[in-house]
Amino acid sequence: MSDLSARLALPFIAPSQAQKHVTHNEALQQLDLLVQMRVEGVGVTAPPVAPDPGALYALGAGAQGDWAGQDGQLAAFLNESWLFFSPQEGWQAIDLSTGGTWIYRGGSWQNALDQLESVGIGTTADAVNRLAVAAEATLLSHEGAGHQLKINKATLPDTASLLFQTGWSGRAEMGLTGSDDFAIKTSSDGVGWSLAATFAADTGAVGFGDGQPPQYGGHLRIADPNLGNARLELQAGDAGPDSYAMIEHASAGGDSSQMIFSVNAATNALIDFNPVDDGSSGAAVRFFRSTNSTGLATLTLHQADGSSGWEHRIAGNSDTTLSLSHDLGVGTTNPNAKLTVQGNVTPGTDNAFNLGSATHRWSSIWAVNGTIQTSDERDKHVENRIDPALATDLIRQVDPVFFKWKAGGNELCDIPGDDPVPLNTDQIAAARADPIEPHEIAPVYLHTHKGKRTHAGFLAQDVKRAMDAAGIDFGAWGIENLDATDSRQFLRPDQLIPVLWAAVRYLLEQQKA
Repeated sequence: MSDLSARLALPFIAPSQAQKHVTHNEALQQLDLLVQMRVEGVGVTAPPVAPDPGALYALGAGAQGDWAGQDGQLAAFLNESWLFFSPQEGWQAIDLSTGGTWIYRGGSWQNALDQLESVGIGTTADAVNRLAVAAEATLLSHEGAGHQLKINKATLPDTASLLFQTGWSGRAEMGLTGSDDFAIKTSSDGVGWSLAATFAADTGAVGFGDGQPPQYGGHLRIADPNLGNARLELQAGDAGPDSYAMIEHASAGGDSSQMIFSVNAATNALIDFNPVDDGSSGAAVRFFRSTNSTGLATLTLHQADGSSGWEHRIAGNSDTTLSLSHDLGVGTTNPNAKLTVQGNVTPGTDNAFNLGSATHRWSSIWAVNGTIQTSDERDKHVENRIDPALATDLIRQVDPVFFKWKAGGNELCDIPGDDPVPLNTDQIAAARADPIEPHEIAPVYLHTHKGKRTHAGFLAQDVKRAMDAAGIDFGAWGIENLDATDSRQFLRPDQLIPVLWAAVRYLLEQQKA
């Protein structure tokens, strides 16, 4: 028979043993330490300087000082010395420093709440619902700052979601269900589910109705899962049916559709995109003012035959922009070019805007009369008369040339050739005669062809060198960007005429003399 008990290794009193009280007291001391065990700390490695009698510590790895070589043991301070006990599988202890409960499992002290198979609070947990709570509320709070509730799934096709039920039957679910897009689903019976909304993981774009994210580059998509009308209702306050606005995209028959912006379902729609049955092909676009709004400027485009049946209006302020893929007529119903104006065209502010630029030039300008330039002496500060000798010297230094343009013109083509330049979506829409969806636009390329005909003129660089040599500068020569010496240079031929005039007068006077 062993001299120690099987579980706590308490010493037995032997038959006819002398000093029985010593063995009995030793057993009581161990019971006092190990039963209802309380430790001053778990994983401690350095003995305290002044431990209290009966203090018990669960030692960690690397024990030092009087605890050296006792890693993993229980150290008790009794009678001014340390006693050591070997913990056994399943022993439990309360850590007085933290209030936590520890259990000796697998050769080490572990938090008693770690690796639990299941927990039921007010109810019974099962193999699937390993944490079950039956209560009026469940509180998850912060510990001085923020707080996160994390739901993690293994792979993309798995599910990480919150499921809301009525009588254990699902009614709503939100989370990552079968993909990494955040989705919201609803159900009336827990069997059939409707995908109400999807938030794309890569772009954040939102899709409502059928739950699909925008498919053509948009940020918000609203669709009817039953292939009916898609509507967005805007409610103002709690005024009920007397104050709301509706945006509706509806089928108008065949392959056409309409978008209607309305207020209180009244006929004074703010904007109505609607195919019009006026006997012609295509659709009409109508921009209306609400019946109680005033002060908006409008652009009205009548039908091609001039009838007053349908009017198409665009209302806005001075910043309104109009972009058309077909010819536009202003003051005429028969445009013969991209823009046809029946009347005068003037800038909004005098002497403030240019027609074209160094990089966006017109190929040719047709006119009956030449350009009229303001030349009233009241608009000019005359610095001096042109020196005839200087004018003659300039003419001598500048040689007129015959030349051909390196870039004789540009053409738009569907087939790439030598050095094609692809156009962007806005350029293609402006270049084509038929309106098409942006996602359906085929590639269009800009081809530059060499000049064929010989022209006569001057070289801007020659004129600049002659002016520099003469020590003068005037507006006959110019450069696109004064800060970029390699930018394109240009001439104003009209300002060369006075120079030529002064030189001719000088030669006439010389001849007369």
